[in-house]
Amino acid sequence: MATEELADLSRWCAALSEAPAELAADVLLAAGHHWPALAESPEQLRELTVRTYLGGQRPSWRRLLQGIARRPEAVPRPARPTPPLRRGAQQDLAQAAEAIAGLPRLERAVLVLTLTERLTRTEIAAIVDRPHSIAARAFEHGRQATGLDTHVLAATLQWLSWQPIDPVEVRRQHRRRIAERSRRRWRHRALAGAAAITACLVVAVPTVLAWRQPDQVRTRGDWVWGSQLHPFGGWVVDARSITADWEYTWLHGPANTARCWIAIGARDAIWTGTLPRVRRSVLVRGRRAALGNTENGETSNALWWQYADDSMALIQCTGLDDADRLLVNLAGRLTFRSERVLLPFRIRALPQGYEVASVTEYQSPERTSVYVTRTDYPEGILQFTISYRPADPVGAAPVVATSVRRAASCRPFGDFQVCVEARVPLDDTGAPYVEGLVGKLLDQTADDLLLASSQHDRGHWYDARHAIPAS
Repeated sequence: MATEELADLSRWCAALSEAPAELAADVLLAAGHHWPALAESPEQLRELTVRTYLGGQRPSWRRLLQGIARRPEAVPRPARPTPPLRRGAQQDLAQAAEAIAGLPRLERAVLVLTLTERLTRTEIAAIVDRPHSIAARAFEHGRQATGLDTHVLAATLQWLSWQPIDPVEVRRQHRRRIAERSRRRWRHRALAGAAAITACLVVAVPTVLAWRQPDQVRTRGDWVWGSQLHPFGGWVVDARSITADWEYTWLHGPANTARCWIAIGARDAIWTGTLPRVRRSVLVRGRRAALGNTENGETSNALWWQYADDSMALIQCTGLDDADRLLVNLAGRLTFRSERVLLPFRIRALPQGYEVASVTEYQSPERTSVYVTRTDYPEGILQFTISYRPADPVGAAPVVATSVRRAASCRPFGDFQVCVEARVPLDDTGAPYVEGLVGKLLDQTADDLLLASSQHDRGHWYDARHAIPAS
């Protein structure tokens, strides 16, 4: 490999690691025979470098090579000399570099991608394979841990990226790693061969079943998320909602006209909507899935399949050009395992006859709504919400307000508030039914809320399985 081929790799390794030659050798080992193509594709090489630095996570070679194929012919980049620095400035940057060296790997990687590569949070989340919110918190934690402002951090990381790495040392470390891998392979080959035969006979059927089955399937009425969507390039999750039988995820693509929603059923949940007219079949996690279209007011592209023997998943999208490919990719980004639903309050009791119907988490702006209904349908109020949301602006309605159509009882919670709210039904004359009774019911519910001890530390929030009264 030519020295100029290592220019971009050396720059990123120097900014990310205190041992850049060793990291560069690890990246070369991970790239293998794909290196010539990756050397001419900086975006894909940058992703492989960051993933290797974070612990050997390797992105999909098919996706990397597709990205390489779409790139125009690369233009040779001239070598960049290290800019001269005054002695005092160099000492200041060296001190700042010591603070950066003490950061955890995720936080340092996010700082580098943000301040030197100028990537968006969505692009960074896809590269580090973490949710958008975790990538954002990693940036803030890293900045606060160093005690440096953003400009100093950017200058220091830029200075580090200019530090030369000896190509001879990179090649030496690369040869050393290849030799170590060969020795390990030969050492374990005989034992592995015998073990493989035994393993195939003993666990062949369970292994196939484990590949076809999800890790876990949510039980009906259990207030836990049963699925997670891994970051998907350019797509942003708007909200998640969970009911006794189903959980939903709404998201939009790089163009706001592209929108999708995902429905995941609990065990034995029954879908009452319209399933797509099947156009063709595909495989999702080893199970047969149907691609087609639905027409509920507008035509949507859809994919549905049994992700477990007694549980169904459905994805619908609108505003897409290559819908089938994206639907299959979205399905492949889903994992099925339990994750706690967290609430900033615990409901100690609900009024007689009421029960929680659903919990919805909105991403932007951040807020959570718990929907409460009653099943006996008396005359008067039928449902209300308990919402964690931004505080009302100055001059807005008072904490306890009643109008013709809306009643609310709110409690402050940090710079947010928790409100019990309802729309008051009207009679034929336009007057609200039992307005005083509604206000009393909302106040009673608000008094029965126990707020978490911290607004921003979700470790102090309540697990919904314990925060929601049993129906």
